[in-house]
Amino acid sequence: MIALRAIQFFCAIAMLSAGMAWATEPPIGELEEVDLTEAPRWNGLNKSAEKPATVRDGKPVWSTDLNETHQRAQAAGKPVLVRVLASWCPTCRAMEKMMVEPTARAALSEWTLAHVDVTAGPTAIAELQSVGVPALFLRTAAGRPVASHVGGMTADELVAWLKEHHEAALARPDSVLLSADAPDTAAVASLVRQFGNRDPAAREAAARRLTAWPEAS
Repeated sequence: MIALRAIQFFCAIAMLSAGMAWATEPPIGELEEVDLTEAPRWNGLNKSAEKPATVRDGKPVWSTDLNETHQRAQAAGKPVLVRVLASWCPTCRAMEKMMVEPTARAALSEWTLAHVDVTAGPTAIAELQSVGVPALFLRTAAGRPVASHVGGMTADELVAWLKEHHEAALARPDSVLLSADAPDTAAVASLVRQFGNRDPAAREAAARRLTAWPEAS
């Protein structure tokens, strides 16, 4: 009997505590509003043909997904700049700070930007064949390597380096690789033929296009 009353007592205390906790929760209407438009949208299944923004609120937009970056590059018609940084690297932090300077921002607006953190995993590092940090890699929209740099840079040095390689990075492969629309039967056949291309970037771009539209293939 005593044990039963003890159980009833503790149940009553638990219910009272739960009620107090519920009472302190703010009403639904008072919850903090979150602006989801500011959240990164790196959905590789996004098939919108609208050109994505490379600058938001005056600051460059950096993707953390290389595949998504190349899809955005193809849609925007801009080459790709990949930066490889590490939070523990003082030179990396200095470079990251430099890239928000007005001179650097203007130059970066001509590129589709990707950010790789070396602590995030080895996959992207292996793909880029990065041997140190900070490192910068320039690629065409289809993924062909154009130039790379390891070490720090000033804003003026970055602007000059990007300008030097911009024309080469704009080299456009077959238009079927750059289109953001769903491929028709002829385009699918053309994409499949790209797997015989000697350029690995062309084969990779064809694979991305077919992967993004599985129902077409």
